[in-house]
Amino acid sequence: SSVPSSCRFEARVGFWPGIKIEDVKRDIESTLNDEANKLGLGLEIAYRGFQADGAVLLPDFVGGEAPGKKSLQTDFVDSLQKCYKTASAGDESKAGRNLLVKPITCTCDARFYSNLYQNSDNVVVTCFGPESDSIHGVDESVSLKSFRDCMVTIALFINEWCGLEKEETQ
Repeated sequence: SSVPSSCRFEARVGFWPGIKIEDVKRDIESTLNDEANKLGLGLEIAYRGFQADGAVLLPDFVGGEAPGKKSLQTDFVDSLQKCYKTASAGDESKAGRNLLVKPITCTCDARFYSNLYQNSDNVVVTCFGPESDSIHGVDESVSLKSFRDCMVTIALFINEWCGLEKEETQ
């Protein structure tokens, strides 16, 4: 029989906004080194892949809906909800359904704007997209109907939030 001569362990570590990457790394290294020393094992720690501080999008909605709150964020979400309902009006399965406002445990480009413009009273940042399954997996899929509803929602939202002007043709 044989005994493995080494072990490789990989982990994805997530943490709340406000906690610094350096602090998380220090805690991980301290804990793993302490346990390895107790067992008389050698240990090598390496970091690879994307690393970023946490971000909060739509802070008025942390913990769920924002009943009774009135802010740029709630106006933004209310307008997006209205446009979504218009876009999906012909779909009986979505009748009366609101967009789901929920936290995501991954990262996205929106975090850069959220971290860059921390004043949520002036800048609203969100991530909005179609229904998906196994996102970023080998069998990833996106609902085409939901994709269409998203595109119509975004077009209606741009008109409502920013306004449109008819271009004069010459």
